[in-house]
Amino acid sequence: MQDYYDLFIQNGFELTKETAKAAEFTSLGHKEVVYLLLDRKDMTMVLHPKTVEASKSLQRKCEEKKSHSTALTQFPKEIHNGQNPIQYGYALKLTTVGELDAFLAGFNCRDHL
Repeated sequence: MQDYYDLFIQNGFELTKETAKAAEFTSLGHKEVVYLLLDRKDMTMVLHPKTVEASKSLQRKCEEKKSHSTALTQFPKEIHNGQNPIQYGYALKLTTVGELDAFLAGFNCRDHL
């Protein structure tokens, strides 16, 4: 897991919060929050809904897969399975460390948000 954290830091993110379910990283350039889910076997990042909805490229990459979790504290809420709203974002599954590195570099270099 430390290798993943190092990639975030190398690509201009700061670890701002960590729980048993997720690590919260904030982009130093854009101040945008992303989450790395820790309770999964694969590399899954969760992006803010507004960011994904504003980008056709990110919509294709996320395949409109919503992730709901109380660990996504900086994200908006919606009703999912229960009676109370829960935070959500769009999940992006990455298969290799190289893919994570490339995504983070491109994500943080965007000049619009």
